[in-house]
Amino acid sequence: TVLGDLANTASVTFSGIYAAIAEGDLAGAMDVLWAGLYAGWLRGVEALMGAVDPFISTLQGAFDYVAASILFAWDGLVNGLAAMWDGLESRIQKGWNYVQSFIKEGFKLEQENAKVDSEMKARERSRQMATPDRFKIADEQIAQREQENKRRADARRTATQAAEGAVAGASRGKRETQARNQQFADLLKQIEGASSLSTLADLYGEFDALSSSGRLSSAQAATLETALEDAQERLNKAGMGGASAGASPSEKAAAGAGAAGVDAAQSKAEVAGTFSSTNLGGMGFGSSLGERQLTVLETIASNTSDLHGSLIAE
Repeated sequence: TVLGDLANTASVTFSGIYAAIAEGDLAGAMDVLWAGLYAGWLRGVEALMGAVDPFISTLQGAFDYVAASILFAWDGLVNGLAAMWDGLESRIQKGWNYVQSFIKEGFKLEQENAKVDSEMKARERSRQMATPDRFKIADEQIAQREQENKRRADARRTATQAAEGAVAGASRGKRETQARNQQFADLLKQIEGASSLSTLADLYGEFDALSSSGRLSSAQAATLETALEDAQERLNKAGMGGASAGASPSEKAAAGAGAAGVDAAQSKAEVAGTFSSTNLGGMGFGSSLGERQLTVLETIASNTSDLHGSLIAE
């Protein structure tokens, strides 16, 4: 069980270290490493003390019973000597009572002897009450020790679980950061390589979803925003809004003019397809981007119309 727990902690730790190093975060990798080492140390101490505490408790319990036996024998010896002394004193008092019965007229011998016996019994009861139950005390000490061992074991378990939770959280955070950065890099690459406005619109949908879910940092969102603007401008200039890469120049021009004309006819509040100023405005930069897109589309509509006429004339 211990080795399995340590192996799991090591796996989680190295996973977080790998993710941090892959992102160039050496400080983060060291943080995960330290958290993993600390969790492993606590788990080892917990396992070791889980075996040591019962062993020590057993030795202490055995010593308690030996001590109890010695004290029990000593109590018996002391009480036996005291009982012998009481017996001697009782006989002396009764002998004196017997003498007095001859000296004093009306001396009640039996009554006086009964008083002596009553006093001796009272002394014996007092000694018995004063003598502790040595084995009961030993049992109570062992029970208290076992409770203390359990309390320490629970405290060690709690500390170990907290440390293992910390390393798992740190490792998970590094992996999530790596995944988000990889997702950002992949999306940026696809945007830069987009070959049509329709494809770019789909990529904007992915960008909008990532940004809305908080999986992009402000810097990443700004970078993707700029990339989207650049890609759309590039495609509009190339007249590739819906044309394929293998289309003729006149087909590309016609497609670009048609797309630009339709888009330019839209209101100032919206832009072609998924690229709406409303959607972008919800992310904090849409109004300016929408205005720029509309301006570009109006310019492209005019230019591509002239280009289309020239190509047809040629």
